[in-house]
Amino acid sequence: MKSNLAKIIGNVAFVALLFLFSGQMQAQTGWHPIIGVKGGLNVDNFNAPILGSNIGAYFAMEKADVWGVGLEAFYAQRHWQTLNNDQPRLVTYLEVPLYVNYFFLRKYTTIRPKIVLGPSFNFLLEDSDKPKNVQNAEAANFEFAGIFGLGFNKDLTKDGHITMFFDARYMHGFTSITEKENGVSVDINRTLRFHAGVGFSLTGGRKKK
Repeated sequence: MKSNLAKIIGNVAFVALLFLFSGQMQAQTGWHPIIGVKGGLNVDNFNAPILGSNIGAYFAMEKADVWGVGLEAFYAQRHWQTLNNDQPRLVTYLEVPLYVNYFFLRKYTTIRPKIVLGPSFNFLLEDSDKPKNVQNAEAANFEFAGIFGLGFNKDLTKDGHITMFFDARYMHGFTSITEKENGVSVDINRTLRFHAGVGFSLTGGRKKK
């Protein structure tokens, strides 16, 4: 009971510090902090596309409606094939992308088109469909990848207190998602991502110039 109470107090204190830090950050530097939730679809196996899902949360900082940085953590389903197995296999990863947003054409509308670019750090959660009769088909516990995408943010309030977004991203793995027993790479992740989400300002909206 005491340990649960301590965790609750700790979480409340963390959120309070986050709000305090966010307010000071905007006042001193002009960066606008946002937290939100997101979800979407994955498209794997371009030769024979298969759909998966993703869902999670994100934290972003935006400056002067031009630049933004974001950190996400979300659950993602993937379907892929190894060289030893023609049947697509379902695996799930915790994906943690860290990226930069560049907003353009922002002066003409409340819809702000953007470019998304950055790395993604992906951690295996489950490989439940691993075939028992196939050798050397283990899913990698960690994958390092890069993302590039296009999308837009849409302010739902005049001051940007509530924002929705949509983007389409291409993810390219730089490390193998499967390995042979001798460590030779056999498969690289290539996936399309489609995301939609809604975010809430931690400081009541962007300061307009």
